[in-house]
Amino acid sequence: MATWTNASGERMEYTVADTQVCQQIEMDKTMFDDNECPCVGISPRVKARTQIANAQIIGNVPVEATQRDYAIGMIKAIGDKHYAALRKQFHMDSETPKTFLELEALMKAGDYTVTDQAKSDEAQYYGTFYGVKFGKPADKDGYEAAKEVLKAAAQKALTGVTLKTIDALEGVIDDFEAWAYAPAV
Repeated sequence: MATWTNASGERMEYTVADTQVCQQIEMDKTMFDDNECPCVGISPRVKARTQIANAQIIGNVPVEATQRDYAIGMIKAIGDKHYAALRKQFHMDSETPKTFLELEALMKAGDYTVTDQAKSDEAQYYGTFYGVKFGKPADKDGYEAAKEVLKAAAQKALTGVTLKTIDALEGVIDDFEAWAYAPAV
């Protein structure tokens, strides 16, 4: 049990249970007197007359802002698809064959590389294809150059959906979706 003195000079008692109850109830500071909530604190409570935020004002987002947010999300999603296509185009990720026929086709075409890892003692623990890379060799330099071009195209599209009129957003999205990497000659 604890005590405090309210603004009128009266000694008030409260318990920890009172404090927990009051913490669970959300109240505006203007809704109770100095005597009604003993857990407010030791110092006298000063009533504050502040405007309470209205949910209609906070939740009222203009349609144009929603459309721009959607367009920005679309540009980012399309950019992710383009990045995935570039990884495939430049053979950045090797895919292990799933069937014997796929393996046979890769072997006949010579689309595999046996690394030193395959010849190590670890190979017996990690499986048949440990140290074998399937597919064409990765073109890391080409991939890095293509990523920079895609980054510039994505930034141009994001600038377009941010600055152009609402009527032009669909055109910007369509243009970026149709984008394809063409290496510089």
